[in-house]
Amino acid sequence: MNHPYQNEKFNDKVKRKIYGNPVPTDAVIACNFKPDDSEISLNITINDKTIIKFHLSDKTIIYGLGQNLGGINKRGRKYTSYCTDEPHHTEDKDALYAAHNFLLFTDGTCKGYYFDYPGRIEYDLGFTDNNSAEIIIHGADFTVYEINGENPESIVKSFREIIGQSFIPPKWGFGY
Repeated sequence: MNHPYQNEKFNDKVKRKIYGNPVPTDAVIACNFKPDDSEISLNITINDKTIIKFHLSDKTIIYGLGQNLGGINKRGRKYTSYCTDEPHHTEDKDALYAAHNFLLFTDGTCKGYYFDYPGRIEYDLGFTDNNSAEIIIHGADFTVYEINGENPESIVKSFREIIGQSFIPPKWGFGY
């Protein structure tokens, strides 16, 4: 199937790194990457699980993870990307309906990461140690996209270019 963005010039601010033999998720529709795959600046350890560590400065703000609890700045909390259909949304829940494995780190510079992996991912975003974030992917077969930009808006724009634009429902779908 041809996706609408498949043949467009790809944003050169996005790097892709494939680890192992990932399950195709079709989450990324922009396909024009350099065949050699760029190196990504991650502190990563892969065994039966993958552990990715980030240093956080005192000014680091972390955005992302879609519809999760805890406010817009995700720093200082733990999250799990492992979808559940839990009807009781309380502050102690760490996994909800959807997996949005996109994070944006900003502290004067900006960098985004999208983890294309359909299984369990745990995020410790400065909860255990205020100066570090740790991401645990429960597997070794996944793809990481690193997105560089001057500001959060440019990173989100590049991210939307690789995953496609959101569906806009009809006016009646927004409610009364």
